[in-house]
Amino acid sequence: MKINDANGVEIDSEMSIVFEDGYFGLILESWGPKVRNKDYNKALEVIIHRLKLSGLKRIEIFLASSGIRKSLNNMNDRRIKNHVDGFFYIDKDSAIDNRLNISKSQKFFDATGKKQVASGNGTKRILIHAKDLNSEDAWMQILDFNYKLPLKVANISNLKEKDPSKYLQMPAIKPEGQINPLRITKTVNVFERDPKVVEWVLFTSYGKCENCNSDAPFISINGEPFLEVHHVVSLSAGGPDTVDNCVALCPNCHRKMHFSNEHEDLKSALYSKITRLKKYNC
Repeated sequence: MKINDANGVEIDSEMSIVFEDGYFGLILESWGPKVRNKDYNKALEVIIHRLKLSGLKRIEIFLASSGIRKSLNNMNDRRIKNHVDGFFYIDKDSAIDNRLNISKSQKFFDATGKKQVASGNGTKRILIHAKDLNSEDAWMQILDFNYKLPLKVANISNLKEKDPSKYLQMPAIKPEGQINPLRITKTVNVFERDPKVVEWVLFTSYGKCENCNSDAPFISINGEPFLEVHHVVSLSAGGPDTVDNCVALCPNCHRKMHFSNEHEDLKSALYSKITRLKKYNC
């Protein structure tokens, strides 16, 4: 069988739910020769992403190609490891990073066994096992998981200005603009942000804006619901780059937090609504 990506497009990679060599799980067929299962990497990323969205924290992965199964009879010898305990903790890293780690680990194996140097194929036939996914229905819920979110249309009917039509008035003279805009160089100072904080906040939002509760307005090119991470107390004001000072917002709410004349009220509402937030007096 095959699954669809976030845009409803079928991913060209074969998989099956099986009980094999004493383990129940999902088989992802190898890539090759040539264009067979050419979307292997994309399929693996989508599967991991959906496992993460389901709340699963760790998985086990075993090599399952026919040659390796013959040469390595013991499943533990075919276990692909990212940690000493043999698990991949998918909640700790992004779907892309997990996929890269899985691919890297596969390269230490060939059809005869394990090697000292990574040089083999990183897209082999693998078995993905998760303790809590012990039935076909459980796996189908992951594979059929619909995380494509509907596009929302902004509602501007609640503007408080007495005459909102002033925003719709055409300037008296049409500006000519610039055919060749002048390029200038600016020096700016930026704060280095922790990508794991960003990923944690986005993941725990489950694709919904933490201010207005609306679904993310679209799916980004990497298949994720698009939200932006906002520091409640800005970094420039001395706020920390921590999960207790960050929220996931839709682009509209993010702009409101920065530019609305009600931004202080909006900030207070976030503190009341989101229990993980801590008030920092900077």
